[in-house]
Amino acid sequence: MDASGAANNDNVSLHHAGQEEVTVNAKTYDEQGKVNGTQEIKTHRNNWVMEKKES
Repeated sequence: MDASGAANNDNVSLHHAGQEEVTVNAKTYDEQGKVNGTQEIKTHRNNWVMEKKES
């Protein structure tokens, strides 16, 4: 919110600005539900632009 200049209770608009491919480490679990390692997962991150609407 800081970059948009918006504050609490301001009217804003959100615009989807695309996606970027990322690789993240996800925890893996055993049958008892305990973490037993990590696994790399290729996924995407959504990018958004928030703009303050003028009244």
